[in-house]
Amino acid sequence: MAARRSRRRSVALATEDELWGARPPKQARSVDVIQRIAIAGQELFTVREYDAVSVADIASAAGVSVGAFYTRFPSKEHLVVYLMRDIAEELLAEMGREMSEQRLADCDAREVMRRYLVMMGRAFVRHRGLLRPATLIARQTQNAELPEFLRRFNDSPHGHVRTLLLARLRRLPRDVAVRRIDAAVLWSSAAMREVLLYAEPVSALSPRHTSLIEELTLGVAAYFTAP
Repeated sequence: MAARRSRRRSVALATEDELWGARPPKQARSVDVIQRIAIAGQELFTVREYDAVSVADIASAAGVSVGAFYTRFPSKEHLVVYLMRDIAEELLAEMGREMSEQRLADCDAREVMRRYLVMMGRAFVRHRGLLRPATLIARQTQNAELPEFLRRFNDSPHGHVRTLLLARLRRLPRDVAVRRIDAAVLWSSAAMREVLLYAEPVSALSPRHTSLIEELTLGVAAYFTAP
């Protein structure tokens, strides 16, 4: 099993907003249980397919009872959504470093989109164990709150790249530019999702995956410049 990684949560920060899918704890011990469950789930989803991991497996790895799991998380789906927040924070931090306006000052819309797709592609590979079940949960869950949490996750990186691209597509009416950017992000993300999440497992962006990103970039660039 992968080495345990230290999560950034603390008792003082364990607010209802931060816990997302988890039920808000009432005491410090409950927060500790949540963190143990989260770390165990994260490790198991990394090394095994989602459907092969049971709540009992997670509880055992965390050193808690199944009842303690359900006291904190209504379902395994809620745990996945809870863990997605770490991924969102990581992506936003990476985008802040690698895709700031200052860093991309000399880049046109095509290059901005290419860098965004490379970054997202790497994230798909790195976090496949969570992103794959998260996309299925968004489509299939009966819990109305979970798709909303996942929508907020998608809006964060997409909103950042939209701002960067709008600054480079000023020749287009704003409503047209927004529509084209959103469509380009949608189809590019969908293509990479099908290949990197739903096809055979991948451990790195291979030359053919890089080629896919380059072809998507060409298509997006042509779309952005179309009359």
